[in-house]
Amino acid sequence: MTRSSLSKHPLPVIDALRVAAVFWILLFHLCSGVAFFQYGYLGVDLLFALSGFLVEYHYADTLVPFNPVSYKKFLSARLARLYPLHIFTLLIIAGLVYGASWFGYAINNPDDYTLGSFIAHVFLVSAWQFPSEMTWNHYAWAISALWMMYLLSPIFLRFVMHLRGPLELMCVGVILVALTPIIRMHWPYESFVAYAIPRAFNGFGIGLLTWRWFSMMQSPRFSFPSNSVVTWLAKISYAIYMMQFPVIMVTRKIFPTNVDADFYWLTIAAQIIIILILAAIAHTAIEEPMRRWLRRAKF
Repeated sequence: MTRSSLSKHPLPVIDALRVAAVFWILLFHLCSGVAFFQYGYLGVDLLFALSGFLVEYHYADTLVPFNPVSYKKFLSARLARLYPLHIFTLLIIAGLVYGASWFGYAINNPDDYTLGSFIAHVFLVSAWQFPSEMTWNHYAWAISALWMMYLLSPIFLRFVMHLRGPLELMCVGVILVALTPIIRMHWPYESFVAYAIPRAFNGFGIGLLTWRWFSMMQSPRFSFPSNSVVTWLAKISYAIYMMQFPVIMVTRKIFPTNVDADFYWLTIAAQIIIILILAAIAHTAIEEPMRRWLRRAKF
């Protein structure tokens, strides 16, 4: 079976992994004090890997060898996927920040909401520095880092496609896995967000290598039962990720913090429900219509 024929088929296992990663991240942000969820930040690395896997799965034949027209179409498709909801949530957060200031409410960490960092978010370059910092939509650093990976995809794909055997794949994979810990040893920062680009490079590269391994084996097996709920959650997973921070900004001001365990879990459940409802609305009213319009537009 060729890559071209495979690329026409949906991958329920990817949907399941995407949903698992997004909820792992969500619970990490909502339940940061719960030991079971303390490694939920690794869900972002899983999403980077899934993105790399899908880029090679869908686009390797069109991006290698390099073709400017295909590259433009690829970037247009990726931008149409990322940008509308990114800007929508950025404007929501700007409204919350300036609305709170207008009514005299204190803003936590006002240095996170400067004009310069806002412009960096608009151009999707907020994570293109070292160390990276969380500003405005604090979780959008991953979107900025992913956009850089998309821009560099033809280079990555060309390199990976020239790897000819499992041993070469394994050696490159070991180097990728070791990259961020080595960087962290030499430039130690408390937050893993500081290593946005190395983390994206690691995850994205692992995803590319994973598909390359499957294609080398000549027998990719993606049997996984599809489920309508998982499929729906996968469709709105990007909206879930992007709507987390504005909801958490508000709910942490509303919900009490010193509560008993039962009420604590009720507040967590309430926040998850709010995020899911808003994500479904944002996906239906903003993400999908704007994505279709941008993909039809001629730039």
